[in-house]
Amino acid sequence: MRSHFHCVLRSSVLLAASFPTVVSAAHASTPDGTGPSWQPLAMQAIEASEYHVTWQGTTLLGDGHGALHAANRAQNLRTYFTDGGIRLLPRVPAPERGKAWTFGLALTGWGRGGAIDAAAAVAPRVNGDRVEYVRGAITEWYVNDARGLEQGFTIADAGPSNEPLRVEMRVTGTLQPRLAAGGDAVDLVTARGEITLQLDGLHTFDATGRALPSRFEATGSTLAIEVDDRGAVYPIEIDPMVKSPSWSLVGPQFVANFGYSVDGAGDVNGDGFDDVIIGAPYFDSGLLDAGRAFIFYGSSLGLGVEPNWTATGSQALANLGLSVAGAGDVNGDGFDDVIVGVPQFDNGQLNEGAAMAYYGSANGPSTAPNWTGEGNQASAYAGLSVDGAGDVNGDGFGDVIVGAARFDNGHTDEGRALVYLGSSAGLGTVAVWTAEPNVVGAHFGSSVAGAGDVNGDGNDDVIVGAPELAGGQTDEGRAYLYLGTPMGVSPIASWTAESNQPGARYGNAVAGAGDVNGDGLDDIIVGAYLYDAPQTDEGRVYVYYGAIGGPNPGASWTAESDQPGANLGTSVSSAGDINGDGFADVVAGAFGYDEGSLINAGRVYAFEGSPIGPGFQPAWFANGDQSGAFLGTSVASAGDVNGDGASDVIVGAPYVNGPSGDEGAAYLFLGNPPPMLGDLDGDGTVGAADLGILLGAWGQWGVPADLNGDGFVDPADLGLLLGAWTN
Repeated sequence: MRSHFHCVLRSSVLLAASFPTVVSAAHASTPDGTGPSWQPLAMQAIEASEYHVTWQGTTLLGDGHGALHAANRAQNLRTYFTDGGIRLLPRVPAPERGKAWTFGLALTGWGRGGAIDAAAAVAPRVNGDRVEYVRGAITEWYVNDARGLEQGFTIADAGPSNEPLRVEMRVTGTLQPRLAAGGDAVDLVTARGEITLQLDGLHTFDATGRALPSRFEATGSTLAIEVDDRGAVYPIEIDPMVKSPSWSLVGPQFVANFGYSVDGAGDVNGDGFDDVIIGAPYFDSGLLDAGRAFIFYGSSLGLGVEPNWTATGSQALANLGLSVAGAGDVNGDGFDDVIVGVPQFDNGQLNEGAAMAYYGSANGPSTAPNWTGEGNQASAYAGLSVDGAGDVNGDGFGDVIVGAARFDNGHTDEGRALVYLGSSAGLGTVAVWTAEPNVVGAHFGSSVAGAGDVNGDGNDDVIVGAPELAGGQTDEGRAYLYLGTPMGVSPIASWTAESNQPGARYGNAVAGAGDVNGDGLDDIIVGAYLYDAPQTDEGRVYVYYGAIGGPNPGASWTAESDQPGANLGTSVSSAGDINGDGFADVVAGAFGYDEGSLINAGRVYAFEGSPIGPGFQPAWFANGDQSGAFLGTSVASAGDVNGDGASDVIVGAPYVNGPSGDEGAAYLFLGNPPPMLGDLDGDGTVGAADLGILLGAWGQWGVPADLNGDGFVDPADLGLLLGAWTN
């Protein structure tokens, strides 16, 4: 009998594994501009070569010994295969930002019950694309590719199944295993409790495809997989994966709901790296539920573990941070600004709400709001949603849009949206544009967003959702698009769309999508999180392509969750360009998604743009790892926080339980830039080591060092490498 144990270790830096690098031939040409395209083939060869296993005479382990080595740029992993097991560390370390870590994993034994056979230390060997540790009846093997570091165990004979089958491993390094809910995932955490790697999605099957009960165990430094293989037909396969992000942070306080809102902040301190803003609307600072917003600065090393800026509500129950957004540069000083919603702010009227803007500078945003716009009506809840509007009138200053979803003006709770223009003095004190739906209970302004320039006239446009508007069906919802003009936002919506299904709540989330199909016009996204198609409340996301005359009335693209109660469309956003192919991508949250036994864990999906629009299958998804985490309550493009040329994604899970409960959490997933031409060893630079690889392959045919794809390694390839030299 043979049994197969199969798991995948993936680094926390990941969108990369699921956002494959795409180089479009349409954007490529020969060096002299003639002949067939060479870059796609060359890039594919380079990308594949990055993951090859090589010998390193001098390693970063500091033990003075050489070792087999595999770099993994997609996952920011560097793996050394030693006699005592594998050792992992970040491919690009960041010790000064608290991001240095090491992780070791070594098989110590396998068997059943009290009869665990010890696994001796052996030297690894390369067998094709695998690294193997052969120990008699058990072979441990690894494969390194863009998906991550895949680990497997092949056991020749497991013996009678009178007790569960068990594989035991020892964890070393600075990360420790922490069992997640249900026993089907293990977080590998720092001493601060921050998740750096995660073994997730433990699924076990026998040779007939029958699922077998299995679980992780984590005790101290021992990590084990236990399988109930009674009646199993061998071989069996165990397949956990790591889908952890590059950065994660649990909120600082009990029931703070950190991550309820997230967004890219732009570059608020002018250092060339994009930053992120995160809201915790139920944060207490001596005042119950006053709320707090946090900004984390980007850098070449990613985000830090401590906020660089905070703003705290000054009133109990004000809920500052229920909405947060990047505002663009509203005063034209070269620094991006942010806007924060405080929907239960009181200043003469109870729960009138407000939006507050903080202007960026070389030292970061101001500590006190530079501008405040209030609802000026009791229970208007201004600031329930906020966003940067882009530049709606073409004057070169960023503008903002604010939603007041319960504003009354002849119709109870109809809602209102307001636009404030930027200027050299900052945002104006009076809204230059307001709109209302004139429908009772529509809650117009529950979601607002800058739409980009959907009609190509040079002015940015805005989109507003009214999720409880009845336009023939109760609570079907409606979205409205208003075009920007040199005079400001048009008073009449140029486009509207509805779900045409009772209770769908279409428009609960709206966003600009960027240009998902590369036609030069921006597109828009709308969520309907209670849509049935046919699963009850599975949710739906709609994309409408921009056009000179405005979007078509029918959706150009839709996606559904295919799980009852998953609520896809809870949140929607452009993801930016996460794979560096020149097309904007789409990200959407399904906060009610159930992952196995984890109820309402939540899920986030990303769909990659292309010349024909977003793909119909998600390029990537990530699941919450706790019941009731509600991952995907908020999603947004983070911009490019580490300056690698690919957009990143920020996601909120506001009901994650930390040590206290409902602290909430936020997660950053890094995009995957195209590989660097000439980086043959995958270390992120082009230098002497790459030159050595190329010279060692001189004259050979069909090898990765053939940078121009002409079949041979020759002077043309040497010229390309030297032209890309970085160290």
